[in-house]
Amino acid sequence: MIRIQSRPDLDEAVALDAVREHYGLDGTLTPLPGERDRNFLLEVDSGVRYIVKVSSPDEPQPILEFENRVIERLAADTNGLVPGLVAARSGETLIGQTP
Repeated sequence: MIRIQSRPDLDEAVALDAVREHYGLDGTLTPLPGERDRNFLLEVDSGVRYIVKVSSPDEPQPILEFENRVIERLAADTNGLVPGLVAARSGETLIGQTP
């Protein structure tokens, strides 16, 4: 049986509130495409840009952890060509609700 995951139903205002709370960042969010995730481009006043990824609550935690390890590895091995992860104020790179 194939399980179809739905993208999180989340608008820019809710996502921006979470970014402010967990990362201490503020700016303008622009929706980006994503098949299973809600993705946004965050542009802060200084001109720095970030990608904000909101995963489906149906996404297994080990998959999210694997994705983060891949990003960390690529960021370390590509001399800045692949941006790294930004930790939340808590120090975590994955935040949110757990089942």
